[in-house]
Amino acid sequence: MVKLSDLLEGKDSQERNIRIKHAFFSDVPVVIDGSIAQALIILANLTRSMGDKTDLFDEMAAKELFKSEHWHKGILATAPWVVTHYFKDPNSRASGCARWFPEHYGEDGQKHLGYSHNSNKVSKSHFLATEFFWHNRVTSLFEQFSNERGSPFIQKLITLGFPEKRVQPLQDACRGGMYNTLPDFVSPNSVVVSFPDGDGNYIAVTPLVEVGFQRWIHNLVRHTNIRCRPLFYAWPFQVSSFLATCGGKLYCLYYPPRLDKRDLSLESILDKWRSKKHVFNDRAIFRKGNLSFLLQLISNRQIVETERQRQERLSNERNKLAQVIEELFSFLFILRTHYLAGQSQISRVLSEALEMRLIQGGLNEEDRAAEYVLTYINTLFEHSWYSAQLSYNPDLLPLLEQAVNITLNKFTVPIKVPAISGRFLHFKRLLVYNANARSNPYVIGLPSLTAWTGLVHAFLCNLGYEPGRTDFRFAVVLRKYGLNKGHPASDQEMKNSSLVNSPVIDHRSCDVEFDLIVQLPENREEIDLSEDNLFGCLPSRFAGGTLTHPMEGSYGQCELYRKCDRYGTVEEVSASLVRMPSYGRVIVALRNSPERSELLKCLSQGKSFPIGGGFRFLGKPETRVGAGGCSHAFATPVVSVVALRPVQQINPLERAFWSITFSSSGIEVSVKENPGDEAV
Repeated sequence: MVKLSDLLEGKDSQERNIRIKHAFFSDVPVVIDGSIAQALIILANLTRSMGDKTDLFDEMAAKELFKSEHWHKGILATAPWVVTHYFKDPNSRASGCARWFPEHYGEDGQKHLGYSHNSNKVSKSHFLATEFFWHNRVTSLFEQFSNERGSPFIQKLITLGFPEKRVQPLQDACRGGMYNTLPDFVSPNSVVVSFPDGDGNYIAVTPLVEVGFQRWIHNLVRHTNIRCRPLFYAWPFQVSSFLATCGGKLYCLYYPPRLDKRDLSLESILDKWRSKKHVFNDRAIFRKGNLSFLLQLISNRQIVETERQRQERLSNERNKLAQVIEELFSFLFILRTHYLAGQSQISRVLSEALEMRLIQGGLNEEDRAAEYVLTYINTLFEHSWYSAQLSYNPDLLPLLEQAVNITLNKFTVPIKVPAISGRFLHFKRLLVYNANARSNPYVIGLPSLTAWTGLVHAFLCNLGYEPGRTDFRFAVVLRKYGLNKGHPASDQEMKNSSLVNSPVIDHRSCDVEFDLIVQLPENREEIDLSEDNLFGCLPSRFAGGTLTHPMEGSYGQCELYRKCDRYGTVEEVSASLVRMPSYGRVIVALRNSPERSELLKCLSQGKSFPIGGGFRFLGKPETRVGAGGCSHAFATPVVSVVALRPVQQINPLERAFWSITFSSSGIEVSVKENPGDEAV
C-alpha cells in the first residue's frame, strides 16, 4: 500500500496531482495514518470538476469549499447514493441504491464503495465514497459520518474550518449507511432474468455490478499474465463514479477462445508417419510464443522477487512447459483415441514402433520413452539457428524431462465414463449469430453458462417437460468462434420534443458454431423425439442472439445437413465424439466461483477461460414491486473458470456435463459427475 506522506513529496504540483489521483482512485487504498488533515484537504479538492487545475494539496482552496453552502448541498445530495453495487449497467436509466457489505468489511483490505445516481454529482461523491486505509482497516468519510459515536475525522474537519452547524445534517444523511440495504422495488429499466428453482416455480433475478470487484478486474490490466481489453462507455458519468474516473474506458477480462481451423484426420497423421517416421507436432516447439518462452527460460536474467513470488513464477513456468510438451504429443493423443475406438489400421502402420506402445498405453520403464523423446526434441533444436542454443541446455534439460514424464503418464490414464444415465440428444452444428460475448460485466469471451442453461431449459419446456425443472444436464462442444468487431449504434428517442441518441453502453457480440448434448430427464408422459419435432422445439434466441442450424441440402454438402443423434448411454455419446473434427473443443469445468487469488492463479497458468457461472444473491429472495409477481432477488454475477478439451482425447466428457443448482445463497451452474458429488 502507498502512504499518503510519500505521495506529497516533490514540488511540482501537477505531477503530484496525478500521483494522488492514481493512488486514491486505484483498487489499493492509501494509508493515511498520521495524515488525517492532509487526507481531508485532498478529498475536498477531489470534488472539483475535472478541468479544475487546483493543487489537490492546497489547504486554502479546501477551506473555501468547506465554507460554501452550494458545495455542502452537493455533498449532502450524494450521501443516499453511496453504494456497493450499482444498477446502471447495462441500462443507465435503471435506478436504485444497493449496499451489501462483505462479512469482514474493512478488514479485508479491499475497496467496496462507489457512487451511482446523478451524473452532475459524480465529482462531489469523491468526498464521502473514496476509501482509504486508517488504523489497520479500510474506511471512508461515509462510514465515519455514519458512526454515532463521533469520529476524529469530524473533529479535524471542524479544525480546518468546516462549519460545525453543517456536521449534523451530514451525519443524518449518512446514518445507517453501513447497514445492508436493498430497494423494495425493481426498476422498470433493470434487467430481470427468470430461473427455475427445481420445485416448479421461478425466481426473478436482477444482476448488479459489484463496485469493488469491477475495480479489481479493471486494474488487472497491469498484470502481465492476464489478458484484458477495454470497453467504452459514451456517458460514463451516468453509470458510476468509478467509470467516470476511468474516462469511460473500462478494462474487462478478454478471453475469446482461439480454435484451430484444420481438421487433422486419422489418415493425414498416418501419412506423416509414412513419410517422416514420427508423429510429433513439431509446430508446437517453433510457434513464436512457445519458442520465445523457451528462450526466456535459459536467459538467466536477474529478477528481484520474494520467495513466494519465486515459487509462483516457477510453478507457472512448469505448467507452461508442460502445455508445450503436451501440444507436441497432440497427434499421438488423437491416434490413441482412434485406436481405442477400434481403428485397426494404426497398429498395421506403426507396427512395433515405440509410439505404438504409447498409443496402446502399455509403456514400461524398459522402453526408455523419456530418453527417446528428449533426444528427438534436442535434435529439433539443433536444426534451427534460432533454437540451437536450447539443445541440451543444462538449465532447460531437467525441466524438459519433468514435463515429458508428466505427459507420458497421461497415456496410462484409464478410460472414465461419467456415471450419468438416461437418454441423450446430440444436436450437431447449431449456429448462433450476435450472441452476447460479455457473459457478465467483467468478462469478454464465451456466452455465460446460465445462457446455455436457459437454452436447454426452454427447449425441454417446448418439448413437453414440466416448467421449473432443474434435473437435466448438458454438454457443449465448440466448433467455431468469432468475436464480432465494432460497437453498437445508439438507439434514437424523443426527448424534449427532439430526436436524440440514447446513452450507449458498449457490448461485444460473437458468432458461435457448436454441438449441444442434452441428457433427457425422466418424464411421466411420452416425448416425441422425431427430428422435426426436436428442431421445432429449439428456441430461436440464445444469449441475445439468433439461433439457427444448417438448412437441409445447403450447397449439397451432407455435413451441412441439420442432424440430431439419439443415444441410450453416455458411452455411445463419448464414442461419437471421435468422429468429430479434431478442432472441436468440449467446455469442461475447472473452478466454480473461485476467490480473487485463485482466479488470478488459474488465469495466469494459461489454457483456462473465465465465464459467467451463476449469481450470488444479496439477501434472501422476496416479493418486490415490479418483479412480475414471482419471488425476486438482487444478485451479483460470479466468474467461473473452464477449460477447452479436444474432442479426440481420452475421457472427453469428464467434468463436461453441466447442471443448474438453486439454493438460498444463489444460482450455480456447475458439474457434478455423480449424485451427491460436490460441484467442481
